Amino acid sequence: MKTAKQKVGGDFEWVPADVTDPKSLLLAFEGVDILISTIGSTGGDNSEMIDYEGSINFVEAAKESGVSRIIYMSSIGAGGAENFSTVILNLVANKTMKWKSLGEDYIRNSGIDFTIVRPGGLRGEPGALGIRFEQGDEVIGWIPRGDVAAVMVESIFNDDASNKTFEVINDESLPIEAWKDEFTNLKEGEFGKIATGDLPQPIG
Repeated sequence: MKTAKQKVGGDFEWVPADVTDPKSLLLAFEGVDILISTIGSTGGDNSEMIDYEGSINFVEAAKESGVSRIIYMSSIGAGGAENFSTVILNLVANKTMKWKSLGEDYIRNSGIDFTIVRPGGLRGEPGALGIRFEQGDEVIGWIPRGDVAAVMVESIFNDDASNKTFEVINDESLPIEAWKDEFTNLKEGEFGKIATGDLPQPIG
């Protein structure tokens, strides 16, 4: 059954949709050119269903609906990093980073222009510190949700963000607005590796 779009002020509309229900996404994507996704599992063992299968569903709906750009929030750790936070998340949340990593890969191979942003831990006050960009999943740190949102929105308008995957964390040594010039230094095809979700193995 079709769900009507609801006005929420100005020219904005709210459309209930569910990434586990592909048909609901088609209505939500009607007339949409740019898709910003911040989906994520809510704990327990639903990461495969949300982070991976949900990404497949919204990518396929985006193709069918003519969406031309996907801006996707993932997480540090989806590029194979083996830090404490990643290990804990994989232990308690059904290998979350594995499923996020596979979801990212589906987006990268979708044929749709994309930007994948991997934030560190989400905390703090937005706009208070500089933002550091890195690639290859070799950093760890914190960043406010508002700063992540700012990076994702800026990615829409910056051609140098196209088809890039990168990590973002706060860095007090950097000027607050300097990050807006950093997209040009990012490389395509640089994303680390596909995370397995397995625990790190001892060496030797």
